[in-house]
Amino acid sequence: MLGNDQNYDFWKHLDNMMKCLDPSRNGYVTNQELEDTLKNIFPQKLLGYNLKPILKRFASIQNKLLIDYKRFIKTLRMTYN
Repeated sequence: MLGNDQNYDFWKHLDNMMKCLDPSRNGYVTNQELEDTLKNIFPQKLLGYNLKPILKRFASIQNKLLIDYKRFIKTLRMTYN
């Protein structure tokens, strides 16, 4: 699991960060907001990476600039938990 401290819940922290970026609570953030957030969490690992091609998989059907962050987090949890 990501995060070494037993009392630290990385997934809850990530979900809370996304909710801060989503004041309307509609479950979407812009691809730029998500990319910036991930690069703030993992600055060394993501330095120089363009995450937009990866994030396209989680884009809204109606608006390709909006990312379904709940689906994004769920996929990460299934992959890395």
